[in-house]
Amino acid sequence: MFILRIRRGINFFLMKFSTKKIEEMHNLIEDKPQVTLVLGTFKNPDLIIPTIKGFLDQTYKNFKVFIVDDNSPFDEEIIKKSKSIVESFNDERLIYVKNDVNIGVPHVFRKWINLVDTKYFYITGAGDFLLPNALSLMVGFLEKHPNASMVHGLETKGDNKKEESLFFETGMVDPRLYLEYHLIGGERSYSWSQSSALFRTELWKIRNIPVVHDHYWDFYFHCKYILFSEKIGYLNEYVAVREKSPFSYETYVIENYLLAKVERLYQALKFIDEHEFYMLLRGYPINNYRYKIAKKLIKQSFYVQQFDEAVYCIFKGFVILFKIIFSKILYYLSRPFGVLFKRKKT
Repeated sequence: MFILRIRRGINFFLMKFSTKKIEEMHNLIEDKPQVTLVLGTFKNPDLIIPTIKGFLDQTYKNFKVFIVDDNSPFDEEIIKKSKSIVESFNDERLIYVKNDVNIGVPHVFRKWINLVDTKYFYITGAGDFLLPNALSLMVGFLEKHPNASMVHGLETKGDNKKEESLFFETGMVDPRLYLEYHLIGGERSYSWSQSSALFRTELWKIRNIPVVHDHYWDFYFHCKYILFSEKIGYLNEYVAVREKSPFSYETYVIENYLLAKVERLYQALKFIDEHEFYMLLRGYPINNYRYKIAKKLIKQSFYVQQFDEAVYCIFKGFVILFKIIFSKILYYLSRPFGVLFKRKKT
């Protein structure tokens, strides 16, 4: 009888201890941030103020923020001001990170995302800011739809011009719409900016999505993310406000035409070449895409500024067209032989 009581006492103690441990683990999980927000700063420290305020005004609170300072070590006053601005908010969720050197675009973005160890992440430039309910909407959507690899909403531009809705209502979208637009364009802009999108970290890590050397690094990032996505989440609500750019896009195009108009075509071709077998398995009409890109390249040869740039566009475009036409001829010529071989087998 005495031994039985001792056993019951031990079992009761172990049960209470286990329950307490489970509760502690549950609380630990609850307290751990689910979202990492990464903000970059360079040259103009004042721009981080509205972005940080937007983070701290969120109705969803379970996040942490990395402010990554990519200024040169010689810009001591700028660095000092950036750090003091972050510290002035007096919030332990704000983590200031100073790069040892100026890493620069695009590779600084790799460092940004390497800092992420949470379920979701968000990256943005200084000056843009989230509306108060943005994180609550985006996290809520991804929690409800586990097969959505990311979610994006609408944004208001710096000139107060509101982005037009892509779809009539919030929901899940076939990623093919987005990938096709990224590769060959179209009448409707199936795309998003970083300032209005929340990503699942797991897909980024598993697929080892690279930050490429090209200027428009996010083009390749988006294409690969879309290709390996089951669904894309869309919020038919405004979640962010973009800073008004001090630069004129028209002036930028005139000064950097090859970069602005040709680089994405080059990246699209490179992307298709790297993933063509996987895209074929998923039913993407890759040669139709190549044909349309080739036509655009040849067209751009009339507008680029240098002779070598024009030669590049013409050569690339006509080589692709020749390969497609030659392959089609071989395909149709091989059809009768295919029929004969089938008959022989039967």
